[in-house]
Amino acid sequence: MEYRIVKMEACHLEEVHNAELECFPEEAWSFKDFDDLLKIDAVKGYILVDSEKNGEIVAYMMAYEVVDEAELINIAVLPKHRRKKLGNYFLNSWLKHLQEIETVAVFLDVRESNTPAIGFYKSFGFELLGIRRNYYSDGEDALVMKLDLESTE
Repeated sequence: MEYRIVKMEACHLEEVHNAELECFPEEAWSFKDFDDLLKIDAVKGYILVDSEKNGEIVAYMMAYEVVDEAELINIAVLPKHRRKKLGNYFLNSWLKHLQEIETVAVFLDVRESNTPAIGFYKSFGFELLGIRRNYYSDGEDALVMKLDLESTE
């Protein structure tokens, strides 16, 4: 399989939203959420596509990239493409891009109960920074994690 990372554009939003519904059926973002975010200059969207399958989206992410900091807003690999290390490839590629543009710190929020995601982020060097109490609509707390890119060079 051959994959490539493409900048997310408005023309991708329907397919990205469908992927979101597949990945997070209980708490999916709306099409409008994606559309509104993509219109913000500081927000960057990326998709990982399968070059051998007409550019089929296999993963997507959205992030704020502002001056020397970034915040990962959303990242997901479609269920049928999981367990192939694509999430590792995708996140690692983004982190390399951030180093190239001299980003020094990356932040993210993750559900306290999402142990697989927490382990995934820790494997990249993210560390617990704090807790946002009652952050999610169901009242669950979010863990705030940070990766210091200056120390990973």
